[in-house]
Amino acid sequence: MKIVSADGLMSSSDPKAVATWNAIGASMAEEQRAASARLRAEGVKLEHPDDGWVDRAENSIRPCYPPFDLSPQVGDLIALGWPWTGYRLVRCTRIERRTLLVESVRYFFEETGTRVEREATA
Repeated sequence: MKIVSADGLMSSSDPKAVATWNAIGASMAEEQRAASARLRAEGVKLEHPDDGWVDRAENSIRPCYPPFDLSPQVGDLIALGWPWTGYRLVRCTRIERRTLLVESVRYFFEETGTRVEREATA
Protein backbone atom coordinates (compact mmCIF):
# COMPACT_ATOMS: atom_id res chain seq x y z
CA MET A 1 0.00 0.00 0.00
CA LYS A 2 1.34 3.43 -0.97
CA ILE A 3 1.42 6.17 1.65
CA VAL A 4 1.40 9.77 0.40
CA SER A 5 3.33 12.54 2.15
CA ALA A 6 1.59 15.50 3.76
CA ASP A 7 2.53 17.77 0.84
CA GLY A 8 1.52 15.18 -1.76
CA LEU A 9 4.92 15.24 -3.45
CA MET A 10 6.16 11.84 -2.32
CA SER A 11 4.65 8.39 -1.97
CA SER A 12 6.11 5.15 -0.71
CA SER A 13 5.11 1.87 0.82
CA ASP A 14 7.68 2.56 3.56
CA PRO A 15 6.00 4.53 6.39
CA LYS A 16 9.40 5.54 7.82
CA ALA A 17 10.42 7.15 4.50
CA VAL A 18 7.18 9.13 4.36
CA ALA A 19 7.55 10.17 8.02
CA THR A 20 11.10 11.36 7.34
CA TRP A 21 9.94 13.30 4.27
CA ASN A 22 7.15 14.92 6.33
CA ALA A 23 9.57 15.85 9.14
CA ILE A 24 12.05 17.43 6.70
CA GLY A 25 9.26 19.40 5.01
CA ALA A 26 7.92 20.65 8.35
CA SER A 27 11.41 21.66 9.47
CA MET A 28 12.09 23.56 6.24
CA ALA A 29 8.70 25.31 6.44
CA GLU A 30 9.44 26.42 10.01
CA GLU A 31 12.91 27.62 9.01
CA GLN A 32 11.30 29.63 6.17
CA ARG A 33 8.73 31.18 8.53
CA ALA A 34 11.43 32.16 11.05
CA ALA A 35 13.72 33.62 8.36
CA SER A 36 10.87 35.65 6.84
CA ALA A 37 9.91 37.04 10.26
CA ARG A 38 13.53 37.98 10.94
CA LEU A 39 13.89 39.74 7.57
CA ARG A 40 10.61 41.66 8.01
CA ALA A 41 11.77 42.75 11.47
CA GLU A 42 14.99 44.07 9.88
CA GLY A 43 12.99 46.22 7.43
CA VAL A 44 13.18 44.01 4.33
CA LYS A 45 10.19 44.55 2.02
CA LEU A 46 10.60 41.62 -0.38
CA GLU A 47 12.13 38.17 0.12
CA HIS A 48 12.80 36.09 -2.97
CA PRO A 49 14.94 33.09 -3.89
CA ASP A 50 18.16 34.09 -5.67
CA ASP A 51 17.16 32.10 -8.73
CA GLY A 52 16.38 32.50 -12.42
CA TRP A 53 13.92 35.35 -11.80
CA VAL A 54 16.91 37.46 -10.71
CA ASP A 55 18.77 39.03 -13.63
CA ARG A 56 22.34 39.43 -12.38
CA ALA A 57 23.53 41.21 -15.56
CA GLU A 58 21.18 44.15 -15.11
CA ASN A 59 20.51 43.78 -11.37
CA SER A 60 16.77 43.30 -11.53
CA ILE A 61 14.16 40.88 -10.26
CA ARG A 62 10.70 39.88 -11.42
CA PRO A 63 9.02 38.50 -8.30
CA CYS A 64 7.45 35.16 -9.04
CA TYR A 65 6.91 33.25 -5.77
CA PRO A 66 8.26 35.34 -2.90
CA PRO A 67 7.79 34.11 0.66
CA PHE A 68 6.66 37.69 1.31
CA ASP A 69 6.17 40.84 -0.77
CA LEU A 70 5.40 44.12 0.98
CA SER A 71 5.53 46.15 -2.26
CA PRO A 72 9.00 47.65 -1.96
CA GLN A 73 9.56 51.23 -3.03
CA VAL A 74 12.75 52.89 -4.24
CA GLY A 75 15.24 52.81 -1.36
CA ASP A 76 13.76 49.72 0.31
CA LEU A 77 15.69 46.53 1.04
CA ILE A 78 15.14 43.26 -0.83
CA ALA A 79 16.56 39.93 0.41
CA LEU A 80 17.68 37.44 -2.24
CA GLY A 81 18.45 33.90 -1.13
CA TRP A 82 17.15 31.05 0.97
CA PRO A 83 16.91 30.43 4.71
CA TRP A 84 19.28 27.45 4.50
CA THR A 85 22.05 29.33 2.61
CA GLY A 86 21.59 32.93 3.74
CA TYR A 87 20.60 36.07 1.86
CA ARG A 88 22.23 38.98 0.12
CA LEU A 89 20.55 42.31 0.76
CA VAL A 90 20.06 44.66 -2.17
CA ARG A 91 18.43 48.10 -2.34
CA CYS A 92 15.66 48.95 -4.80
CA THR A 93 16.73 51.75 -7.19
CA ARG A 94 13.94 51.73 -9.77
CA ILE A 95 10.58 50.08 -10.41
CA GLU A 96 9.07 49.22 -13.81
CA ARG A 97 5.43 48.24 -14.12
CA ARG A 98 3.95 46.79 -17.30
CA THR A 99 0.46 45.68 -18.10
CA LEU A 100 -0.28 43.25 -20.90
CA LEU A 101 -2.89 40.78 -19.74
CA VAL A 102 -1.89 41.30 -16.12
CA GLU A 103 0.33 43.81 -14.37
CA SER A 104 3.91 42.74 -13.85
CA VAL A 105 6.54 44.49 -11.80
CA ARG A 106 10.29 44.50 -12.09
CA TYR A 107 12.56 45.89 -9.40
CA PHE A 108 16.03 47.13 -10.23
CA PHE A 109 18.56 47.11 -7.43
CA GLU A 110 22.07 47.86 -6.27
CA GLU A 111 24.15 45.62 -4.05
CA THR A 112 24.50 46.72 -0.42
CA GLY A 113 27.36 44.32 0.34
CA THR A 114 25.40 43.00 3.32
CA ARG A 115 24.62 39.32 3.89
CA VAL A 116 22.16 37.83 6.31
CA GLU A 117 23.53 34.45 7.29
CA ARG A 118 21.57 31.39 8.28
CA GLU A 119 20.69 31.32 11.95
CA ALA A 120 22.19 28.48 13.92
CA THR A 121 19.68 25.73 14.63
CA ALA A 122 19.58 23.56 17.69
